[in-house]
Amino acid sequence: MNGYRGERFMHGLYARSLLIIIMIFFIPFAILSSLIFFLENDKQIKQREYAEFNDISKIGMNIDNILYNIQQKSLQIYSNYSVSSFLTAESKSGIEVQANNVEQYLSNIIAYDRNIAGIVVARLDSISVSTDMVSSDVTEDEIHTVLQQTGRLEFLRVSSSLDGKRCLVFTRKINDIYNIQTPIGIVEIFIKVPVIERLFHSSDGNSSSYYLLGSEIAVDFSNGAVSRMVSMSDIGSGNIGWIHDEANERTYSYYRFETVDDLVLLHEVPAGNDYFLLILMLASLLCCGIILSFVSFSWYSRNIFRRLSSISAAMDNLENNNFETELTDDFDDEITALTRSFNKMNYRLKELVNAVYLSELREKDSTIKTLQAYIDPHFFFNTMDTICWMAREENAFETCELIEALSKLFRQKIKTNRPVTTVCEEIGYVEEYIKIQDCRYAGMIDFRMNIPDETLEALTVSSVIQPLVENAIYHGGEPCDHPTVVSISTMVDNDNLIISVSNDGVTADLEMMRNLVSGYTGGQKGMAIYGIDSRVKLHWGNEYGLFFRHCDGTGLDAYIVQPYKNGKGESL
Repeated sequence: MNGYRGERFMHGLYARSLLIIIMIFFIPFAILSSLIFFLENDKQIKQREYAEFNDISKIGMNIDNILYNIQQKSLQIYSNYSVSSFLTAESKSGIEVQANNVEQYLSNIIAYDRNIAGIVVARLDSISVSTDMVSSDVTEDEIHTVLQQTGRLEFLRVSSSLDGKRCLVFTRKINDIYNIQTPIGIVEIFIKVPVIERLFHSSDGNSSSYYLLGSEIAVDFSNGAVSRMVSMSDIGSGNIGWIHDEANERTYSYYRFETVDDLVLLHEVPAGNDYFLLILMLASLLCCGIILSFVSFSWYSRNIFRRLSSISAAMDNLENNNFETELTDDFDDEITALTRSFNKMNYRLKELVNAVYLSELREKDSTIKTLQAYIDPHFFFNTMDTICWMAREENAFETCELIEALSKLFRQKIKTNRPVTTVCEEIGYVEEYIKIQDCRYAGMIDFRMNIPDETLEALTVSSVIQPLVENAIYHGGEPCDHPTVVSISTMVDNDNLIISVSNDGVTADLEMMRNLVSGYTGGQKGMAIYGIDSRVKLHWGNEYGLFFRHCDGTGLDAYIVQPYKNGKGESL
């Protein structure tokens, strides 16, 4: 039944939460989305597409013009006699002479073209000539890559000139003019990136949203990074169009260049913003949120917060030891279950507190009755001191010693009001008691002690050994017609302190002794051992207490098990 009710509680909570979410978010969002959908017409979309295509076409054609000029320059280099002689020279001296001519020729070309940062001409054996602003190092891998191309102008890589400016490197292979099928070298032309970027800004563009996409790499004009974005296979067959990058959730317009194969200009299309509709949507959502929040807050204040405040106040009363608070709840939900749990906890705590309070009352009542047995402690001890003084005057020293032991015994009994003490103090109290009993039972009872040093500072419940010694004397040794032994010992076993009082006199009935402890109902019989067992359990826990077992042969061993705790240096 409880599981069914708990399931009902959870279903009710889920239903209310879902209803609130729908009211606050989905309904206003659906209404405003429909409004935006009907207001946004095809004319605005087409105007945006036309403006985008116009911009990227203008920029693309301007870049195409630059590339066409570069292509013409490469054809001039292709047909130049000095270049051809340098690429086909076989002797070292011939290469050096032609290299100087080629360098002068290349410098003249870039002197009249502000778009070119530098030119490199390289032989098939990697010997190269370049202008001053670019490096002449050409690797065999680069030469091999260019030789695999068709012979048209190709986009090779992104590089930098010697002054640190970024450049786009275009290349093509050079064939022998006398044998058009035989390649003899390559040419690399460095175009300044700022020249391209100026075209973006002149068309009200932003260079950070333009990319140059080749067959192998893509150039981000915002930072010169080379990365892989969309592939060339994603580009349509037309010269201009749209492409959507699914991985990055971006849309691009593209322009395919005519001068260079497999080279496309991409422009990241900014999302269209209708500020009026956006403000209208935000204002509507805000108004709906305020209204629904106010309604929800009012409902929660009446049905949730007020009840939670009552539980909080009841908890405060519980902290102030007021256990009379009882909560009532007319609902049937999770807070009602919490209220019932609180009432059960409050009732259980009240029972536990009452039990502890009654136990403390019994202990105090026992202490008061014990103290009342001593009519007037000061008068009693003064009288004992007077008797001891008179016995010493009459040279009755043994009597004086007995009186002093009795006086010490009663003084310690009256002063001891602590629940725990050390084994050392407890044994000192027992020793005074034994002095008195040794005089009475001289020759009949032999008292023996085995107290290891490691147990002297151990903590024990106070006044537990003397009652056991007294029982051993009166019930074990006194009824015998032969001398008996009463042994007192302590030991540590498995982190437990064991105090044992045994005698070899009359054999006791173990079952009867255990029943006296567990089934004590009042009276003098069993009161002492019941008090010892209950005080040990009350202080240390129910797993500890007073136990009994037979000694070897005859007699009884009463032993107390307590946790071993060293009380050295502690304030008791």
